[in-house]
Amino acid sequence: MNEIAGTESMPSSSTLETLETLKTPKTPKTPKTLQTPKTLQTPRTRFFGLSLPYRTYTGDFWFARRIGSDLWFALGDVAGKGARSAIWMVMILEELDRLVVRHRGPREVCGVVRALDAMLREELPPNRFATLVVGRAGAAGELIVANAGHPAPLLLRADGRIEAFTPNGPAAGILPNRCWGATRSTLDTGEILLMYTDGLLEATQDDGTELGEVGIRALLAGSAREPREAANALLAGALERAAPGDDLTLLAVGAGA
Repeated sequence: MNEIAGTESMPSSSTLETLETLKTPKTPKTPKTLQTPKTLQTPRTRFFGLSLPYRTYTGDFWFARRIGSDLWFALGDVAGKGARSAIWMVMILEELDRLVVRHRGPREVCGVVRALDAMLREELPPNRFATLVVGRAGAAGELIVANAGHPAPLLLRADGRIEAFTPNGPAAGILPNRCWGATRSTLDTGEILLMYTDGLLEATQDDGTELGEVGIRALLAGSAREPREAANALLAGALERAAPGDDLTLLAVGAGA
């Protein structure tokens, strides 16, 4: 993988109306999905995402959109709890949908992160921020990922190796004039890129320890090579071993033949 180089604002009434669709009951052990699980594909790539809220509202989000033969995707977590975090999550999704059309070039993944950071610094109070991953999977197998302070996505290679996409910069919405790089890699047939929020990392096992990246890697290593099956199997395995204490979101991208 190579490197490429105060007062809380309230959203519009339309965003507030959207928030009314996000309510789900508190179900820590067997949570219901918030964003409807979704499968999406391009001629070469496959995508599956799901989000499980711990309480009534969640700040977790995932995003996917096909632009031509490319798949754009994102996953992230707004700091904090409650309705306001859910409102900002909706705002980020709306902005992502607009930005991926504007920044659709192969080197514009960082442009999307910079634009989201500018929006969040304007909208969020000083003590709030968002960690996120934004990426693009291209028709020729190219993969570009920008990580803004988020837990590292894991790429399961065809030969069983697992590679991590560590952060290219800080979380979004904190500091002015920040720059993010992006990591360039490939996504080949039978390989899976897994993204997740800290609710999976911090799920508590019976012995009191967290699942952590080591536990996630162990589950991923034995997973299927289709995004839906891989995500569902990893989620089931994680819930068997550990109890989530926070929102939990998974996103998987795979390459077909």
